[in-house]
Amino acid sequence: MKTLFFSLVIATFTIGQQVAPYAGNLSFDYSGTINGSFNADLSTDSSGAGGFVLSGSDTSIALITAFQPNIAGSTVDAFIMFMPDTTLPMEPQTWLMSLPIGEGIPNAFCMFLPDVDSTLLFDVLDLIDTTGGVGFSDSVLAEILLTLADYAYASVAGSIILDTVSLDTLGGAFSATVMQAAFPPPTIMISNGIFSLSGIDTSFVSVDPVDQHPESYTLLDAYPNPFNPSITIEYTIEHSNTVQIEIMNILGQRIDFLKEGYQSPGIYSIKWDASQHSGGVYFVRLKTKEQIKTQKIILLK
Repeated sequence: MKTLFFSLVIATFTIGQQVAPYAGNLSFDYSGTINGSFNADLSTDSSGAGGFVLSGSDTSIALITAFQPNIAGSTVDAFIMFMPDTTLPMEPQTWLMSLPIGEGIPNAFCMFLPDVDSTLLFDVLDLIDTTGGVGFSDSVLAEILLTLADYAYASVAGSIILDTVSLDTLGGAFSATVMQAAFPPPTIMISNGIFSLSGIDTSFVSVDPVDQHPESYTLLDAYPNPFNPSITIEYTIEHSNTVQIEIMNILGQRIDFLKEGYQSPGIYSIKWDASQHSGGVYFVRLKTKEQIKTQKIILLK
């Protein structure tokens, strides 16, 4: 489940968009209705933080998500932080957080979801993924907030200090008072919040045709998708060529090699058994001498 929240980053990425994705660490202490500490550390095998800065025509948006699994393994503690800006590109600054209500893009806010079922987080992923990568719209954000409303502690006060924002680094500090929608409202004080994320190279997800036949080599829809633990990958070869099929994680690292060799024209299929890998988002990459094709797949565990 390590890449669960990183899927929120990659789901919004598409060629031509001005999106800068990040991955790293986020931590804070909390007290009040419940007490404890949150530590999403990318260097571990079970937690981490991801984020992106999306630059539109008149607005920049930064979104950071993080999670740590609970001991039982079926639930996670999750955290979401949202920062809007009218400066292009986004610059270091301080936001005052408030409750995320009303129409349009809200002010900066954060949401803390302790002990939440991980399937709910995939519902959030589906909401973002339906945009088709065309942007992070007001309506999508409103749906996300509505989906999480019954589970989240949402900020009513607090601040976010963005110290560093570049293609290489997204870092800063935060504190907040968060409440849940109930009466009397359960309240948590978040303190000592720190986030430090590094830029991700997403060049591996691009399609780079060189010849004049962009449909000669095609990745068909892998199935089932989402899957657990195996998935069937189908592809077509129109002209004889040397073909590579590999699996990449969201950091662009190859984690499995499925096929390499010369193949004649035809339709082929190959299975990937992901039993030894954690749940989250991966990419199938079909590579020939002329092109690279990629397809997102989601492993549910």
